[in-house]
Amino acid sequence: MQGPSGARCSAPTRRNTACRANLEKLRGAQTEKLNGDYDVFGDGSVVIKATPGHTPGHQSLLVRLPKRGLVLLTGDLVHLAYSWENNVVPASTSTRPRAGAASRR
Repeated sequence: MQGPSGARCSAPTRRNTACRANLEKLRGAQTEKLNGDYDVFGDGSVVIKATPGHTPGHQSLLVRLPKRGLVLLTGDLVHLAYSWENNVVPASTSTRPRAGAASRR
């Protein structure tokens, strides 16, 4: 999440008021707990993909663009290009068996 000042925040703290303010705007918003992948519009154009890794519940967004094709939007999916190319999952991964399988999908 990025605050209005451009500062990134992952955990709201007393000192990080911009982060807390943004999270407060989401309070009461409609949410849906996902288990696995989720086709947002039902047509395959935008799919939330379960990509478990070192953080349980990690997700990525697979978008099908008319001219470009498939684009995967993700953050912190792999640490090294070598890991991606060789399906190597770091030992510190909390969901190791699922993480390896997810990275090969």
